[in-house]
Parts: sequence; structure tokens; C-alpha cells
Amino acid sequence: MSEEKVIITIDNTNFTTHIEAEGFSGNSCLEATAPFEAALGKPGDRKLKKEFHQVVRTQASNKLENQRGR
Repeated sequence: MSEEKVIITIDNTNFTTHIEAEGFSGNSCLEATAPFEAALGKPGDRKLKKEFHQVVRTQASNKLENQRGR
């Protein structure tokens, strides 16, 4: 597992912020960035990485298999 970190970049020309989470899986990235978003403001354009979607698909697949009795 890779190191979990939150990277915050502030553009000093227009003071926009960019918050990026690395090393997280599923929605844990949203939980990790929430305090920074609360302090700096919500992002205007949120882009979820493939790690977020892969875990969601796996959890949904496991849930479906459990419902089928596998």
C-alpha cells in the first residue's frame, strides 16, 4: 500500500486552491480532504481518481455475490 497524503496547492496569481489525495482507496479520500475543504472552501471541480471507482465497483460486486449466496 502506498503512503497516504493530501497535497494542497495554492495558485498565488488567482488564489485558487487544488486539493489532491494520494494513496487512498474508495471514499476515504473524501474523508481525508474534508477538513481542508472546510477551511479552504469546497472545490469547484472535483475529479475522482480511478482508485475511488475501482474500490466502489469491488464492494458492489462483493455485495451482489453475497446476495446470490456465493
